Amino acid sequence: MGEPVASLDEYLLRMREWITADEMLMDEFEILLWEFGELGEFREKLLLDAFIFDYKLPESSLTPFQYFLQKAELRPEEHRAYEGLSSNFHSFFEILEVRRDEGLRLRDLRDQKEYWVREKKGTHHAMVGEVIWCRIVSYGGEFFILGPGMLTWSPEGKYTIQRALRHMGPISAFDVIRTHPEKGTDRKRRELWEVKEELKRKLNRLGIKLDFRDLPRRIERHKSPMEAFPEIFNFNFPSMLDFEETLELVRELWNNFPRREFGGRPPRHFEPGPMEKTLYHTLLSEAQANIDPDDYPSPEAAQKAVDEFCRKWLRTPQEELAGKTPEGVILEEREARGDQRKSIDIRITVSPIPDFDANKAERLYREGLEAFKRGDWIKAVECFDEVTEMYPEQYKAWGNLGSSLANLGLKEAAIMCLERALEIKPDYQVAKENLAHVKEMSEEKCEALTALAVLERLTRTLKGRKTKDENR
Repeated sequence: MGEPVASLDEYLLRMREWITADEMLMDEFEILLWEFGELGEFREKLLLDAFIFDYKLPESSLTPFQYFLQKAELRPEEHRAYEGLSSNFHSFFEILEVRRDEGLRLRDLRDQKEYWVREKKGTHHAMVGEVIWCRIVSYGGEFFILGPGMLTWSPEGKYTIQRALRHMGPISAFDVIRTHPEKGTDRKRRELWEVKEELKRKLNRLGIKLDFRDLPRRIERHKSPMEAFPEIFNFNFPSMLDFEETLELVRELWNNFPRREFGGRPPRHFEPGPMEKTLYHTLLSEAQANIDPDDYPSPEAAQKAVDEFCRKWLRTPQEELAGKTPEGVILEEREARGDQRKSIDIRITVSPIPDFDANKAERLYREGLEAFKRGDWIKAVECFDEVTEMYPEQYKAWGNLGSSLANLGLKEAAIMCLERALEIKPDYQVAKENLAHVKEMSEEKCEALTALAVLERLTRTLKGRKTKDENR
């Protein structure tokens, strides 16, 4: 790329400022944000970075970065410098060495190439053996981490990542950001009463009726959560997030509920070690990917196939485990932790998952934004209203619905929707500002907006009919 004429940070700052000031690009980024749902500040910055370098714009198939190179007014030396940044790449790296305030020696888990990467802030949290995901670039003859930073996995996570890289092919930056576990997800183990209360609140909100006084009988008489709680497993959940959160609570309840056969204690006396947990989660995803319950004549036949798959998987040597079997690695870890159990009685139940039409919701959200931009408030309301029915916790859809209703002069309905958006996300600044604005609207202005909206819709309808007549 030649000698840099400015620092890497300066170039990145100018480029990001230009992109975030472009209305068309930010409309596309808002749609991407909606798809991801609630993100922390750091992961939202990572998502913006992935959007800039990897997202394909619908009409041109350019990335926002390529669009910037085409449209921004750059001096020749600036253009050459920015073109050099296009050679950046992201990957999973194992940390081989950490020098505080200097940098990291990394090994790319895809091709085993090693890189010395200049980095300061990240060296204060990194540890040898951990796996990180980041985007790096060569600039001025050295490698740097490009963007806000890196996502980190424990050394045990290396196993899962290596399997994903070998068996899944290329993994996009969007997939990594979507699936990386949030910091603090390994929370302190909760008391049984806390799990019951949270599950009760969750089921009440969803409208699922369950008599909690009947829990001991149900759990004693059934072999799996799916058999014990059919009203939960057969429920048509409004979103995949609700489905996953509810099932996680059910599993936690099931695994910690006292049983007579265990002397009034829960069935588990030892917490699985980190590698056992990793292998269990991998097995769970492998079983779900390979066994489709709809391919079998009965739930019993499907369960038998899952059980056989699990037995075979646990006893098959794996390259990622240095030729050992998952069963052998689990028993080695147990012995090192003082857990003398020799049996691995993992039981996975596979059941059909409700079909959530996320594509339809995303399409409706995009249509709503387009209608909003052209001032077709009635169409925007129709789109955003349907999205909130499909995803009741989507605060941006509620906020846009409220703004659309306000432009129709429907003040009370607009206030209700904007307040709902703020209930879900109290720091949603746009909704706060819009709510204050709507509350100040006079009755006369509301009536004028309603009349104007009706007139505009009528004009569009007449134009549409005229066009059809001309095309006949």
